[in-house]
Amino acid sequence: MKIQYLVAGLCVGALVLHFSSKNPAFANDSRCKVSKTETFSLTIDQAKRLQVGIGPDKLTLRGRRGDAGDIKVRFCASDDSRMDAMRADLAIRNENATLELDHGGQSNRTSGGWFSRRKSSYSYFEIEGNLSALMDVDVSVGSGSANISGFSSANTIIGSGSLSVEDIANKVSVTVGSGKATLRNIGELDVGAIGSGSAEVRRVRGGVAVGSIGSGKAHLNQVEGNVSVGNIGSGSFRAEDVTDSVVVGSVGSGSVVVRNVEGDLTVRSKGSGSISHERVSGQVRVPNR
Repeated sequence: MKIQYLVAGLCVGALVLHFSSKNPAFANDSRCKVSKTETFSLTIDQAKRLQVGIGPDKLTLRGRRGDAGDIKVRFCASDDSRMDAMRADLAIRNENATLELDHGGQSNRTSGGWFSRRKSSYSYFEIEGNLSALMDVDVSVGSGSANISGFSSANTIIGSGSLSVEDIANKVSVTVGSGKATLRNIGELDVGAIGSGSAEVRRVRGGVAVGSIGSGKAHLNQVEGNVSVGNIGSGSFRAEDVTDSVVVGSVGSGSVVVRNVEGDLTVRSKGSGSISHERVSGQVRVPNR
């Protein structure tokens, strides 16, 4: 899964400051033998939304006061040839900024074995952005990791990697494959789907909607609003401390645990799975079997 971004066409300039000399300070770092850094400036007047897609990389984005900010991209590689193939650019079009990352078309690998010295060939990016808190962010994570905090809204997709989202003023959208999402202190939450991965959620200032859970799990705690789940396969769903009602469409062989709900609990259909509930203030409507 990945987010497709339109970046073709006329791009207005973002100021790019290149610090591209290879840095011997990392010569003893086995996972970053060759490195360089590029810095891109970005203001809220240039773009209201930032889009980033990462593979085996590390991303940290922080929202802060003010209109101006920057994104520092550190290139890490095993050797000069891998470094020379890497590219990073910030394209801006129609108030949308896209950070474009290119690893050079090569995968990370390790060769060697019992009787020969092991040799690693790799390249990855470490991205750190400090930007206006008024900005919206779209992030897709492959096998890497991302930490996002302090923005207006966040739209995210996770493959097998990990994602942490905190202190988002408005809506957060997330889709999880086999990875892990941790969400804290956010506005309204929309979980499109969870495959075999997991979503841990605490302190939501609005409703929560979950499309589907396959074999993975979702745990919600401290939700100010309604909670709805479309369908659950063999996975698990837990909701605790909800100020309104909880509605689940269907449960296959999975499980539902609900505690401390001020509204109603409704489960429309159930297969061989289990339903457990405690301290539900409103009506409880669950299948008998």
